[in-house]
Amino acid sequence: MLGLVLRDGSWWVSQVASDPLQVRPGKAARREGLRLVWCKQPIVGVAGEQLRLLIGLRNISDQQWSTGHGEDGVEPDKLEAIAWLHDSTGRQLPARTAFVTSGPGPTTLINPGDTIMLSAQLMTIDPERLPPGNYQLSALLPSLGLESERGSLHLAAPGSR
Repeated sequence: MLGLVLRDGSWWVSQVASDPLQVRPGKAARREGLRLVWCKQPIVGVAGEQLRLLIGLRNISDQQWSTGHGEDGVEPDKLEAIAWLHDSTGRQLPARTAFVTSGPGPTTLINPGDTIMLSAQLMTIDPERLPPGNYQLSALLPSLGLESERGSLHLAAPGSR
């Protein structure tokens, strides 16, 4: 059985026969001071080939950020990004609605001003079938609800790179 208690201005969750646990901050609080950024603009790929997308998770705050340590049985934030392609007008191209995720990773720390690179799982269906041209990119870090700004992708014709 769980109980919710207001103590010293903070909400606490308590379990019968155990010490109270502090409520985990929400996604908005946990992503504060972070930005999901496309580090290279435009990203260049070749039409017909598999795309490998990397995106940066940047700490713009003045404090070290952590995924959490799995304390109190709470799973640390997962650093798994997903991405979508958009046409030149900004319309999202057809995409899958489910993605593969893994178990919790190690605790990750990001110092103020630092950026770590994450692989982004592309949700767009059959991106290898896209013709050469310019596209837009967007990404999300689901564990934090952190969205990127739009990025740009240039798909070159095979053999022209």
